[in-house]
Amino acid sequence: FSQAKSAPSPPPPLFPPGPPPAGTSSSSSSPPPPGAVPGFIQGLPAHLQPSPAAPPPPPPPTQPAPPVAPAAEELTPEQQKVLLQLRQQQQEREQKETEEKAKKAQADQQAHAAETAYQNFWVQRQMASLMSLYQQGHAIQQERGAPAPAAAPQDTFWEGDWKCAKCGDHQFARNRECRNCLNARTS
Repeated sequence: FSQAKSAPSPPPPLFPPGPPPAGTSSSSSSPPPPGAVPGFIQGLPAHLQPSPAAPPPPPPPTQPAPPVAPAAEELTPEQQKVLLQLRQQQQEREQKETEEKAKKAQADQQAHAAETAYQNFWVQRQMASLMSLYQQGHAIQQERGAPAPAAAPQDTFWEGDWKCAKCGDHQFARNRECRNCLNARTS
């Protein structure tokens, strides 16, 4: 079963032989033939033709004007009663909203005051702790009976300051351990 293979056929030309399509430059510009569609290029397949211009969109529909409320004199007594009830309900809603806003503002203010008091409490605790350490250092120095060391030109010692026994670094009274070697403070 041997079949002879045929040579593939060449693709059809994009533009068939003949006069140049409309819209291309040519030596003579001739008007389109009568009945020709504007923008249509003769000889060009339909799927490659330029799309015709889309018609303009329809104008947006006009919105009717909102109904105007009739004057109070034109209302029936029942309608006036309903209108009065609606106004009272609106005033009640506005009053409730105002009260809720006031309550929220008061709650926010109380929360802020509580947070500030909490922060102040911890600041006072830290200050008391530092003061306690300072007083302990001062008491230790008085027990030794040693006068405060003379101020060195490079190192100024204050009451309660100490030198690390391990590395010899100058430590402030508030430090419980050496800031260099983390050696515990010795009495």
